[in-house]
Amino acid sequence: MLVPVLFYFKSQEAFFTSLYSSAIVATGFFLGAVIMSYAAKISLNFYYFAALFGYVFRLIFIFGFLLLLKNVYSIDDLAMSLTVPIVFF
Repeated sequence: MLVPVLFYFKSQEAFFTSLYSSAIVATGFFLGAVIMSYAAKISLNFYYFAALFGYVFRLIFIFGFLLLLKNVYSIDDLAMSLTVPIVFF
């Protein structure tokens, strides 16, 4: 969570945009991990399917909520466009 702290020096809007964006990406990874852990308990083939589906699900979840955030609130585009890839990697 170092990225939102760095954007705090730019503006408060950039800080909150970066904070929300990083929370959305982190939640997407957490949901992917939960899906794969339950799938591993069932079978190996279902685990492989969940790995592929979990990746697609994470992308849809992350970009869907980021678009929703962008449409509902006034955000800093630079903060979002830099936070998402940094937290994603």
